[in-house]
Amino acid sequence: MIRVPFTDVRLPDWGWHYTDVHVTARLTASLQRFGQLSALVVRRAGNVGEVIDGRQRFTLLLALGETHVWVNDLGELTQAEAQKVALTLEVRNTIDYPKLAQRVVDLKADGEWSSLSTFTPFTADRLDYFVQLTSYDWTQLK
Repeated sequence: MIRVPFTDVRLPDWGWHYTDVHVTARLTASLQRFGQLSALVVRRAGNVGEVIDGRQRFTLLLALGETHVWVNDLGELTQAEAQKVALTLEVRNTIDYPKLAQRVVDLKADGEWSSLSTFTPFTADRLDYFVQLTSYDWTQLK
């Protein structure tokens, strides 16, 4: 992973995500609060890196005035190879909701409850639901 100037990275002319203003607001809040937590994945395209994963982070970091960005450069890949990598990166972990609910309760006790919905993917209503899950008797499902 290396840190490069934005001038050394460009966005591709392909992609499949749509813009969701709520997600954009949360990601912006997260970037403002914590900075860039994960590197953009890029491929070599001539003398610049072309973003494979992290288009929205790239755009938002640039809008926030950052001059450099962390990248994981995979080297020279064809566009088809880059798209296969991008599809692979869409695979997500399955969430263990009872464990997540307990972590949310712990964070509620930490005093930052009101801000969680501004920089996480969960709305305030969803976070409240997680708190309710901790009082459910999960053993009755067995």
